[in-house]
Amino acid sequence: MWYQYSRWDGSQEISPFTADDLIDALADDLITDGDLRSALQRIFRWGAQNENGDRMRGLQDLLEQLRERKQQQLNQYRLDSMIDDLKKRLDQVVATERAGIQKRLDQTGSTDKASEPNGQQGEQSDQLGQNQTGDQTASQRSGQNQPSGHGQRSPRGSNEAGQQSGEPSESQPTSGDNSKMSPEQAANLRRLLESMAKRKLKYLDDLPPDFAGGVKALTDYEFMDPEAQRQFQELLKMLEQQILGTRFEGLKQQIQNLSPEDLQRMREMIRDLNQMLQEKLRGGNPDFQKFMDKHGGFFPPDVQSLDDLIEHMQRGMAQMQSLLDSMSPEMRQQLQQLMDSLLRDDRLKWDMAQLAANLDRLLPGRQFRNRYPFHGDESLTFEEAMDLMKELQELDQLERQLKRANGSQGLEGVDPEQVERLLGAEARQALDQLKQLMRILEEAGYVRKTDRGYELSARGIRRIGQKALQDIFGKLKRDAFGNHAVDVRGVGGERTHDSKAYEFGDAFHLDLEHTMMNSLVREGQGVPLHLQPSDFEVYRTELNTTSSTVLMVDMSRSMILRGCFQAAK
Repeated sequence: MWYQYSRWDGSQEISPFTADDLIDALADDLITDGDLRSALQRIFRWGAQNENGDRMRGLQDLLEQLRERKQQQLNQYRLDSMIDDLKKRLDQVVATERAGIQKRLDQTGSTDKASEPNGQQGEQSDQLGQNQTGDQTASQRSGQNQPSGHGQRSPRGSNEAGQQSGEPSESQPTSGDNSKMSPEQAANLRRLLESMAKRKLKYLDDLPPDFAGGVKALTDYEFMDPEAQRQFQELLKMLEQQILGTRFEGLKQQIQNLSPEDLQRMREMIRDLNQMLQEKLRGGNPDFQKFMDKHGGFFPPDVQSLDDLIEHMQRGMAQMQSLLDSMSPEMRQQLQQLMDSLLRDDRLKWDMAQLAANLDRLLPGRQFRNRYPFHGDESLTFEEAMDLMKELQELDQLERQLKRANGSQGLEGVDPEQVERLLGAEARQALDQLKQLMRILEEAGYVRKTDRGYELSARGIRRIGQKALQDIFGKLKRDAFGNHAVDVRGVGGERTHDSKAYEFGDAFHLDLEHTMMNSLVREGQGVPLHLQPSDFEVYRTELNTTSSTVLMVDMSRSMILRGCFQAAK
């Protein structure tokens, strides 16, 4: 018969332990204290091994794998690098805006030169060197509300400046049909554009060096380059998705196109949620289903009760707080400032603070928070850092589930889907095997369920007795009765014809022939022979064993007074 072997890839099914393997694994503990529940708990915690060397993994093995997984993440990544990644994105926005401003200047300069008559370039150059009195007048005509980029802004750096009487905004100066412009008009347009570009470049030069400050400053800046504006809006949307999305699941998609109406719905949802939580704090019974019918799109579908909703939101908030706690103080301050700047609605800030307080009174978030000591060198983006926080919190949650599990009933509190997602299919299979343990024993007739729980059946007791006898007589050598297999050799009995390499403590029954042959094999033919300690071999000896059976009867006074001594005798 031919067999083909291949590396295990996780898809092959591992043969589960048989009922005989399980009852044999329980036998030693049952013989020691006779408590089936304690013996089962030890199997659940530490696992078992059968005679073939196959091992059933226990809860402690899963816990060890989980801790190794968590430590691997902590040793791999450097959390503060995510601010560096965000800073690079912001620098790219600024660089794109600078390039766009220069491109606009170059285009206008080329148009001016093409429309100027010969000998007029010197006059235009003199006009560009004048003071900015005329520039300011032109600027007021084209964009009175945007001085130096600090004026009133629409949300998230939009480019919609007010226009008067059909004149262009400051951020979008245009020459119209340059072919119809007079040289004087083209020169004025050039001066206007240079004045505007100078102010905007000065504004970009004066941006705060930290990321949070730069984002806040650019939020009040009107971009000249559409591509730079698009990049900045994408950056803001990503940050809002991650920061607000940890609290409300539905916002991750809605923030991409968050309209004023959507923002108003979010404000209304938070107010309704605060009212519902305050009612619960007062001991009332709030209408959870009515709230979900109105605002269910903000939350995942697995939220089925108010308690589920509270736990879901506390986990989301704890995810962000764990991220803050795990960062260095400087990076933590920058991220906190960034979160404050993204929530520019003061009323929304107040409602969010009130929501956090209500949630903490109902379910303290400290149990979900943790500070993770990262020691690695690999960089993380902001999105990857948030996903990593979520995974680490799920590992913490699974660790609590495994620690609470105690016996077959406790395993129901361990989420098998989470085990497979975080630890792999093999860990899921080990958990399923533990859950089937009692069913296998019960179907084999080794245990039965009573009003007091599981207990050994008569068949199970006989099986344990058989196991005990096998363990005892399996160690005995052939004696006057029976033929018992042994796996050890004796010392001090009759010499056998077998030999072995000499070990310290062996009787020195030297096998001279094998000892000399070992020297010849090692050194080759020739005399004299040079013996080394590894060349020596000695004869084995038989093992002489004896056993005695003793019946011990308690002869204490209580045995006699209660009439038990005669029965025992």
